[in-house]
Amino acid sequence: MPKYMDMELAQAAYKLMHDMVKVKKGESVLITIDSVSDFRVAEEIAKMSEALGAKVMVAWHSTPKGYGALTMPYLPEPLIACADKTDVWIELNDQWLLYSPLWDKAVTNGRTRQVMLGGLGIERIVRNIGKVDMDIQKQFQDELTRMTKEASEVRITNKAGTDVSFKNDPNRPINSEIDYSVPGAHFLIGQIGWAPIEESINGRIAIDGALSGGGDAELGVLDEVITYVVEKGRIVDFEGGSKAELVKNYFKSLNDPNMYIAAHVCYGCSLMQN
Repeated sequence: MPKYMDMELAQAAYKLMHDMVKVKKGESVLITIDSVSDFRVAEEIAKMSEALGAKVMVAWHSTPKGYGALTMPYLPEPLIACADKTDVWIELNDQWLLYSPLWDKAVTNGRTRQVMLGGLGIERIVRNIGKVDMDIQKQFQDELTRMTKEASEVRITNKAGTDVSFKNDPNRPINSEIDYSVPGAHFLIGQIGWAPIEESINGRIAIDGALSGGGDAELGVLDEVITYVVEKGRIVDFEGGSKAELVKNYFKSLNDPNMYIAAHVCYGCSLMQN
């Protein structure tokens, strides 16, 4: 029986696995998804991977509390054991395994193509992959990457109050996400990310859209502005109302000074739709 956006979902899943991941016959594909995510997306990606000749496993598991290393106590041991033993790992988790110890092993083993598509439901994968004109998108991303690479200093401002600046190191890579065919970490198409010179990052970062910090900081769409004050690459204060205080306390509860480091910056430049 047909379901909502069946054809569009199939097209997006095919484009992901055939055009972007470029999965080969005989390769192993692992798809991870937690219990709060849309399983139809995982199912369709699994079908397309199988049709392309891959050996497929879907790991549907209970939802962890938090992101990254915080997920480890909640993960089944078989999942921990297999995540770095695959050619392709498609992560659809709402509560990300990204940045966890098992993710670290997978993206540095020289084999696994780890594609982080956390929380993509049907409409989002169709909109952000299925409908995108890949040729035009690549041209745009390549040009923006070139411009960024040539910039010695960057300043970012917005109406919410962001005013942050930093210096670039021309020897550091800039990752433009559109081709998932090589081993390592990959993210949603349209993301262009790089690491500035850490101690050069200074200013205010005002978050006025949504904040997805995992655990108690999983706030979603915001009804108030939360501002991070950054000095020499470290968050030194949180400004705003009650939710800013909640985020401040969550950071403190993690008892890790590295949580305050401003690590990297990204553009989100989706999407060049057909």
